[in-house]
Amino acid sequence: MLVSDVTPAGQPTAIDIFTAPLEHESDTTVLSQLISDGVIDPAQIVAVTGKVEGNTPGENSRGNAMDAVRRLLTGAAKLPEEHVAQIPFVLSSGGVGILSPHLAVYTRSPWEGPVGESRLVLGTALSDPILPEWVGRRQTVEQVAATVHRAAQQAGIAPEDAEYVLTKNRGVSAADIQEAAARGVRIEPFDRAHATAQTTGGAALGIAVATGAIAMPDESAIGFDGSLYSPVASCSAGNENERSQVVLLGNSAAAGGSLRVGHAVMHDLLDITALHRALRSAGMDIADGAILSPAQRARVKALYVKVGTPIEGRLRGRRQVHQGQNPAYFNELKAAVAGAYSVFMQDTIMYISNAAFHQGPEGGGTVAAIVSQR
Repeated sequence: MLVSDVTPAGQPTAIDIFTAPLEHESDTTVLSQLISDGVIDPAQIVAVTGKVEGNTPGENSRGNAMDAVRRLLTGAAKLPEEHVAQIPFVLSSGGVGILSPHLAVYTRSPWEGPVGESRLVLGTALSDPILPEWVGRRQTVEQVAATVHRAAQQAGIAPEDAEYVLTKNRGVSAADIQEAAARGVRIEPFDRAHATAQTTGGAALGIAVATGAIAMPDESAIGFDGSLYSPVASCSAGNENERSQVVLLGNSAAAGGSLRVGHAVMHDLLDITALHRALRSAGMDIADGAILSPAQRARVKALYVKVGTPIEGRLRGRRQVHQGQNPAYFNELKAAVAGAYSVFMQDTIMYISNAAFHQGPEGGGTVAAIVSQR
């Protein structure tokens, strides 16, 4: 029986995070060792996020990483398949530059210690299946908003109190377009310049609606109106899931453990002090521009950075050799931001994802940090 089934009503719980570096996209060596050593009870795993290495069109590193963990949990760990299928995986590919591939494995366990301080809570939920013709449309906004509400309820907080919400959402493949056509549904291709913003934008606006940042938008705004955004969203898309995977993070005085999450809005790609604002929000005493000490770095258990694209190809007035002239621009952008953050963090394990539209102000993004208070 799973721990969530036997925890008495009203029993405080604690969220913990375990980092598992990846030597290749299907690597479960570290996670397997943590389980076999008794450090992680696999029945207590509630979510997995991470950065994987693939960065070329058509690669499947996210799917391979997810499948490998699921095989471990249903095989050696002997968890029921139906339980493992409900664990959300929010994985980002594009492990470029000095970014280190890794998984962040979240667990929830009973807590016998004192409560009363603001501590990390986590809620998860999967949406209903998203039809391919819903991607970038109002139906996705509605589905994700409803799913965020369920995740917040599980976490025991109001949706508007969420500090950060990570989602992995359905993309649209050529096979999806063909399948829809066989049902008599024509999927109009997205405009190339707005395709990514529309694909993930519906989910981001769903988070914005659920957390009270905006009212339900017109469908025409999805992927186009950058004035509409969530300050706590990180969304990406892929073909490995038909359902939106939602991981909601917040804080509660009713929770146990030692962790706290905080977030900040990144105003543009040079706004490096967004890192320090997020760390302070998560309980760390640190000045803007400070490089973390080894002791401070050890307290940071997870870092999430969602970055946007400079508006009209200019960053603080300086021209960028943008995607139209430089096909590698998005990977280079991600690598550049990773380099900057790594200097201040003194580490290369972090989750950085690009194409942040409706996720922070246009041209900016969002940052979240989870910090131990010990």
